[in-house]
Amino acid sequence: MGCIVAAGQPSSDLIVFVGISLALAVGGVTGLRTFAALAVLRYAHRDWTSLLAGLALVGELIADLIPNVPSRTSFGPLIARCLIGGYCAAVVGAMHGLPPWAGAVCGVVGAIAGAFAGLKWRVRVAPNIKLHPVVAALLEDALAVGGAIAAIGL
Repeated sequence: MGCIVAAGQPSSDLIVFVGISLALAVGGVTGLRTFAALAVLRYAHRDWTSLLAGLALVGELIADLIPNVPSRTSFGPLIARCLIGGYCAAVVGAMHGLPPWAGAVCGVVGAIAGAFAGLKWRVRVAPNIKLHPVVAALLEDALAVGGAIAAIGL
């Protein structure tokens, strides 16, 4: 089945592909920063929960600079990333025609991939290119927040 139908409307295959891609991306940025996608998603609604999610994100961005914070891939932080990534991706996926459960599954997969990719960036790649740890963290922050904004579509 083609991507464009005769009337110029996107086909259902393309709509599903976009929904899956965005749900995976939302999960991925949640793997990098737990509260990035949640803060952006809640900001779109502009209610009292947007303030809480924004404060959680700011707290996470600050805490990430502290050396003794537990690894993002240890059990507790990884479960939190999976739960929040699954929720946010279910919402974003549903906005693009996916069943919520499919978006949630994509979000969990993306969160796990993002968490391990972010860990690899911080412990292997950044030191090998002689990037200061704070600069590496700030680049990761920018990718997480920018990716959340792009995937959620603000």
